[in-house]
Amino acid sequence: MLIKDMTAIEMRDFLHQQHLGRLAFMVDDRPYVVPLFFVFNAGSLYSFTTDGQKVDAMRHHPKITVLFDQIKSVDDWRSVMVHGEYKEIAEDSNKTAIVELLNKGPEWWEPAYVRTIKDDGTDRPLSGIYFRIDVTDMSGHQAQK
Repeated sequence: MLIKDMTAIEMRDFLHQQHLGRLAFMVDDRPYVVPLFFVFNAGSLYSFTTDGQKVDAMRHHPKITVLFDQIKSVDDWRSVMVHGEYKEIAEDSNKTAIVELLNKGPEWWEPAYVRTIKDDGTDRPLSGIYFRIDVTDMSGHQAQK
């Protein structure tokens, strides 16, 4: 097996196909990683979540990383790491456009918009936040037999 760098075209095509990414951001000077649904469009990643720890963290440290991968076997896989900057979407007209993009995938609102019970037994508030990640750079690798 060889590991090959992906071209810019291969990475963009891959991001158009993959929607589940692992969002990495900083919380209290520690890396934190969560799975989230994304849509890649016109050089940015678009997503939706609820207000809470990750939104607070990205507002404070807007530089983030998202990892997308597809693993079929130990010698048949691809991964793309995207670096970018968090931008919250406030305008309703832009939110509508993002919903249209996100509707390309099934159940894009999960796991962000489902009932969650906090440690103290109370429900986590479900106030939706739409955002984009403006891609600054990316790198990709794939196994080659």
